[in-house]
Amino acid sequence: KTSLMIDAFRITSSYATSGTDSEDFLTANWAQVNSDGFGTASGQGTGMTQSSGVFTFPTTGVYRVTFHTMGYGGNGVDNRYVGAAIFSTLNNSSYDIASLTYGSVTETLNDNTFTNMHVTHIFDCTDTTTHKVKFQVRSSHVITFSGASVANYTYATFERISDT
Repeated sequence: KTSLMIDAFRITSSYATSGTDSEDFLTANWAQVNSDGFGTASGQGTGMTQSSGVFTFPTTGVYRVTFHTMGYGGNGVDNRYVGAAIFSTLNNSSYDIASLTYGSVTETLNDNTFTNMHVTHIFDCTDTTTHKVKFQVRSSHVITFSGASVANYTYATFERISDT
């Protein structure tokens, strides 16, 4: 029988991308979800851990990793693209794009316009010291990705779905 593990983390403060053609890793303000009846399931002890936006798995296994973003633009600037990506490493050093999606934000009235993106990656963690993931946001112009400590706006979920 496979021991399950379910966990979720969210950014607790909104994050604005750095500018034109940004590709920014979310390295700060991650916190484990702990409100609104959220429950973790961990048949293997602890859940996920993270340091500077790098997530470490508690045990080997096949995981479904999901990254969801909610972002908005303003000031009458069109964002040709807004992206969300999951990066993974097998050697705790070099990271590759595992999953990537793009959307856009069109500004027509100088009001904030929202976009949501959702990416998933099935990741086989065979070594918890070297197999890790992190998350990146992208944009053609400044866009703000929403964060909060009381609700999931920009967040990641981790589900251990089978043994490796």
